[in-house]
Amino acid sequence: MYPFEQAFTQHAKTDTTVINAILRRANSLINTNQEEALKLVQKAEMLSLKHSDDYTLANVFGLEAVIYYYNNDTLNTQLYAKKALVYAEKSNNRQVEMRAHNIIGAIEYNKGHFKESENAYLRRIEIGTQLKDSNAVYTTYYNLGLIFAHQSNYLRMADYNFQALHYFEKKKDTVSIILSLESISIAYQNLREQRKALACLFRAKKMAEIHKDIYELEGVYIDISTCYEELKNTDSAFYFLDIALKTASKYDDQYHFTIATLNKANLYVSKKNFDQAIILLKEGERLSRKINRVVGLDICYYNLGQAYFEKKLNDSAFRYAFMGYVEAGKTNNRKFIAFNCLMLSRIFEKKNIPDSALKYLKLHLTANDSLNRTEQLKGIAIQELKFEREHQEQIRAKEKIIAETKLQKQKQINSIIFIASLLLLILLVIGVINYRQKQKANAELLVQKKLLEEKNKEVADSINYASRIQKSIMPDKMQVQEILPNSFVLYLPKDVVSGDFYWINSLKGVTGKTFLVLAVADCTGHGVPGAFMSLIGATILNQTLGMDEINNPAEALDYLNVELPKNIKSSSSSGTIKDGMEISMCAIDYEKMEIMFAGANNNLYIVRNNQLLLHRGDKKPIGESYSMKNQKFSNHLIPMFTGDVIYMTTDGYPDQFGGEKARLNEGVFGQGKKFKYKQMEELFLAIHHLPLNEQSEILEKKFFDWKGNLEQVDDVLVLGMKI
Repeated sequence: MYPFEQAFTQHAKTDTTVINAILRRANSLINTNQEEALKLVQKAEMLSLKHSDDYTLANVFGLEAVIYYYNNDTLNTQLYAKKALVYAEKSNNRQVEMRAHNIIGAIEYNKGHFKESENAYLRRIEIGTQLKDSNAVYTTYYNLGLIFAHQSNYLRMADYNFQALHYFEKKKDTVSIILSLESISIAYQNLREQRKALACLFRAKKMAEIHKDIYELEGVYIDISTCYEELKNTDSAFYFLDIALKTASKYDDQYHFTIATLNKANLYVSKKNFDQAIILLKEGERLSRKINRVVGLDICYYNLGQAYFEKKLNDSAFRYAFMGYVEAGKTNNRKFIAFNCLMLSRIFEKKNIPDSALKYLKLHLTANDSLNRTEQLKGIAIQELKFEREHQEQIRAKEKIIAETKLQKQKQINSIIFIASLLLLILLVIGVINYRQKQKANAELLVQKKLLEEKNKEVADSINYASRIQKSIMPDKMQVQEILPNSFVLYLPKDVVSGDFYWINSLKGVTGKTFLVLAVADCTGHGVPGAFMSLIGATILNQTLGMDEINNPAEALDYLNVELPKNIKSSSSSGTIKDGMEISMCAIDYEKMEIMFAGANNNLYIVRNNQLLLHRGDKKPIGESYSMKNQKFSNHLIPMFTGDVIYMTTDGYPDQFGGEKARLNEGVFGQGKKFKYKQMEELFLAIHHLPLNEQSEILEKKFFDWKGNLEQVDDVLVLGMKI
């Protein structure tokens, strides 16, 4: 068997009282020192996982989720909110259960998943009602109002927020009053009651200034600017936006800075300053991606499409208008579905593609019809009153003429009235028939839409379940830190599931010596096919743990090379498979300070004394299809020293396209260049002296900066550890 064993076991006792004291201290630092608050709650987490009950664990995970949310760390926020929810439900910790649903609702809202967000908020209201926690209930009313705004249901949005405002005014809760007033103003804006909206906002502004609530004041400035934009008062709109940008920058409020940047770009579009608008819109998109806020990207892309269209750059206009149409469809933003469809129709008209122009014009009319039905009915009522008034005036004029004319003219007038009435009746009948036909067509479309949504949900649920299965074969961050305290794993799948995987075990050999084994592998393909290959590869590696004849990484790779083809049916004429993997594997002997290494088309990097040492694996992959079945893998014995930093990686990081050329060409796929191994090796050398968590953050930031707006080409996996 492998001469490996578990490296360390730690035993400690803790007291719930101590943990609760740490949590109270961390909670007091959330608004002033989030970095220190996170360190404290992570310390509480380590203590809790060893000896605490489920109730305390729920408290720990719940507070940790809140801190990550304030830090705009979406992935960790969602992870710890779900952990908190699991332990809260197990231990009947209802307060944490409410907090977890609130955080999940906020995350799903920012991702544009409004149905999931609404479900989470409704669950929070249900629990709050059971606990008679009115504050939780009415606070959630505000959050629900934001969802209804994006669904153009402004009357329902206003109804919820008027209820909340009435409650918070009784409680004299200033922050919540400000939020409710902002939400009501949004409803007024979209119902074209800009003066009423401004009245709400200036009241909110005054309260925020008195109580020095900078965060809420920034949001109020942005909303006031939007009102002035609707009133065509661009000078005032720019004035309040500039105040919002300056304040958000001063207090490092990335959320409001992003929204204000996008709104300022919209103002430049309305002023036809398209060059400046494009610069700000692209910056706004970048900032939105950075803080994981997809809400509003449909508007951003629409304005980019409009700007490029006005500049007669139809290809760029099409790309952004179509992206806006897709984003609006994801969030059911009917207003911008209609806007983007109209833009696409105009673009195709310019390109002389009449079929596509007509297609998107019909989509625009369908969306606009649904959006504007209430306004149309209001307009019809006004026209009916006008028509009735004019009709009465005609009757009085005719009566005067009748009194002065003969019977023959009277008959002529009666005939005219009869014909007019008949025509009106015919028009009314035609209108009723058309209305019923449209209702029938809408009903059929709704049925088809529901069936499509159900199918999409089934596929998404299956892939998400496959993701959970795949993650179960790899140790999570907590387990990695237990086995490798001074390490990091940067794992960025291209899709929900991945063809890259890492494998870590710490075992005891037959002689009693402790070894640590690490493997980083890249299977053929990515997504679902790659994930299947990774499951098979990890399963075969697990089989080697109990085999006496395998004593080093090279022998493990030989075994993997033989067994992998047996587990996958051949589809080629030669009876061999075309699927395989590239892998690097290390066995670390801390007693002798030696590393055993073997690689299949993959290398090992060691930084020692400010020099990068490259140890190359064999130039062949795992897999029989490469006609190398009988060739054995080489085992390398490498001395190691305290302070060495070891890196293992797949090819996803160096193969990523991006760079300055891609940004100059507006992020068009294929316009960039590869990051390449040389640049990655230089980066390893530049950062090796830093703490491991900082190295991971730098690698991740460098990757996304390089990628820019381009598509991620492959799964990314980098493992680093310090001896």
